[in-house]
Amino acid sequence: MTESLDQNVDMLRSVAPLLITESVDEFASLRKGLKSEIKPEGVIEQMYVDDFATLIWDILRLRRYKTVIINSSRRAALQGILEQLLCDRDYEKGHRSGSLPAMLRGRGAPGPDGDGVRVSP
Repeated sequence: MTESLDQNVDMLRSVAPLLITESVDEFASLRKGLKSEIKPEGVIEQMYVDDFATLIWDILRLRRYKTVIINSSRRAALQGILEQLLCDRDYEKGHRSGSLPAMLRGRGAPGPDGDGVRVSP
């Protein structure tokens, strides 16, 4: 019965929703693990398992891309914050002289030991 079920489901199954940078083997492993855990008994249940695999894969992909987006935008975001904290003249002066961290500490930014916010007099 399992063999005929697998054949019926294979006809209904779509191509794995993978990007060219993603592993077919990892997706197949996820699907296989879900199948062995849930133990589907019919075509509908197997389709649910396939949907679960696709949804879980999408969640994992979105988490990876969220991390990539945050990491790639970090520098620009930090620069925007610095520009808001410092006037243009101070920013340029600190950027050229390399004394930007010292200037920030004097303007209420956290100290190097992370002990909280220091407020300038």
